[in-house]
Amino acid sequence: MQNMTCLCGCGKTKQVRTADVKRGWGKYYSKSCKARHQKNNHSRGANFDSLHSLDEINKDTHPFSSAGIGQDGYGW
Repeated sequence: MQNMTCLCGCGKTKQVRTADVKRGWGKYYSKSCKARHQKNNHSRGANFDSLHSLDEINKDTHPFSSAGIGQDGYGW
């Protein structure tokens, strides 16, 4: 067993099995501590902004759009 200090910054410690530490578990005192740490250290949507430019988003070339299917817009 090892004493682990919570990573969220609350300062709480708990004993964690060595096998769990090797798996990467036991880093937080509770689920609420983990949620607090993730909320403060992860920004949502940061990866999406870097993946797609506005020009690509505004194009009508989605695979299921009429242009992507090969329809000319006048029916089947």
